[in-house]
Amino acid sequence: MIRQLIAKDRLYAALAHLQAREQEFGVSDELRLLRADILRKMNDYAGARALYEQLLNTPYVGQAHHGLGLVIARDDLAAGQSHLEQAVTLVPTDARMRNDLGYALLRQGQLAEARLQLATAYQLDEANELNRNNYILLLLVEGNDRKAARIAADNQINAGVMRGLRQQAQTITGSTAAAITDQRPMPVREMPSQASSPGVGGGGG
Repeated sequence: MIRQLIAKDRLYAALAHLQAREQEFGVSDELRLLRADILRKMNDYAGARALYEQLLNTPYVGQAHHGLGLVIARDDLAAGQSHLEQAVTLVPTDARMRNDLGYALLRQGQLAEARLQLATAYQLDEANELNRNNYILLLLVEGNDRKAARIAADNQINAGVMRGLRQQAQTITGSTAAAITDQRPMPVREMPSQASSPGVGGGGG
């Protein structure tokens, strides 16, 4: 239930249920992870980071690296990406982790590396809107409009969403060129694509 509430961004309700679970069963590593995810989505990055760091020596180490990667990449993209890579290494079948790593790579213009992660995320969970849209976004950045259009048609993606994805692809292409010119790091967002349908955002969570 708590995970479902987090996925729906009903964060205060999720926190209330988490507190009830802690009172009934005590604090466990799993509940620490859920609390860290809630705090991160509430923009309490310091609190989330402290909890993720506590989980690095637990069975949730992969999830902890994923959360740390999303938090740290806001200020230090290279350090954040390192954690995302460790998360994917530890939990290679987690589509969400691969999606977030792929998006970080895409924003830096590392297209070959991004393709590996985003294509894998898409194939692991094709029904997930964020995975699908980010894979289409990659194809558009690469200039593979035909394949992007085919996936959009197969999934009945409306013209408005595709228009937004094309605009974002143009922004990424331009930003990547600027980053190469001035050598400034590009920010990574946990939320994969702003061009998805209403209510989608925060893909990492």
